[in-house]
Amino acid sequence: MITRTASPYQEAWHARAGSPWERALHERWSLKRLEDEYIRVVLQLTGGNRNQAARILGIDRRTLYRKINRLEASEAEMAVHHH
Repeated sequence: MITRTASPYQEAWHARAGSPWERALHERWSLKRLEDEYIRVVLQLTGGNRNQAARILGIDRRTLYRKINRLEASEAEMAVHHH
């Protein structure tokens, strides 16, 4: 059974984005986008501390580094296409 107990990180994400869950559903975000957004929030809340963020996310630090590299590459590609 899924519970609705919000972590401080989920609460911060909600406060940061207004109502991200509703927005995500309305815009039909992919699981990848949800993951990317949550990683960004956790990194923001940890002041960029990747080791702490990895612990909070429950993933290996190397996995987080790979995900961040993918995010940064994707953002750089989007920036190039928007100029």
